[in-house]
Formats: sequence, C-alpha cells, structure tokens
Amino acid sequence: MPDAESKKLPSLSVFITAYNEEDVLEKTFKRPKDALDSTMGDYELVIIDDCSTDRSGKIADELARQNPRTLVVHNPVNLNQGACFKESAALSTKEYHCLLPGDDMLNSASLYN
Repeated sequence: MPDAESKKLPSLSVFITAYNEEDVLEKTFKRPKDALDSTMGDYELVIIDDCSTDRSGKIADELARQNPRTLVVHNPVNLNQGACFKESAALSTKEYHCLLPGDDMLNSASLYN
C-alpha cells in the first residue's frame, strides 16, 4: 500500500514572460491558471514584465491582485527571453518550474502532460 508521501502531487512554479503583450497577457495567464487550478495542489504563477512599454505591467499587477498565487516581477530594463529564463530559475520556489512565453504561442494544455 503506497504511503501518503508517494501520493503527494509535485509543486510547480509557472513563469510567464511578457514584453508588450497587453493584447494577449490575460488570456496567456488564464489558460495555465485554469489548468493548474484543476490539477495541482501547490503552484505559483509568476509574471515577468520584461520592461514593457505598453500596459503589460499594469495588467500583470491586476492579475496578481485577483489571484493570491500570483507574483509579478518588473524588470527595470529589457533582459530578453534567455535572461528571463535564468531569472525565473533563481526565483522559483517550487519543486518543478516551467516557462511560458507571454505571446500565448504555447498551448497551456501541455501542463497536463
């Protein structure tokens, strides 16, 4: 008979990088959030606003206000995707970690796998 520890779901940090993604950021955020709400017990969503010049940072802040498992990081200069990936690895507090582009080009259903 498996013990309780072997049944424990892993924890997951999901990072969404955003640079001028005001048109799609909310949708990009909602898809993994909905998937995680139905499948994960312990997760966090972190939006990295990579010095956007549009409303991406404000949208990210509002999403965090509405969702207690969400944190926003505002980069003071644009670091680009590679540096944001390194930044997310340093910020991750969960057992596993995933990076999603803010342009919603990755199907969030991949989180189920």
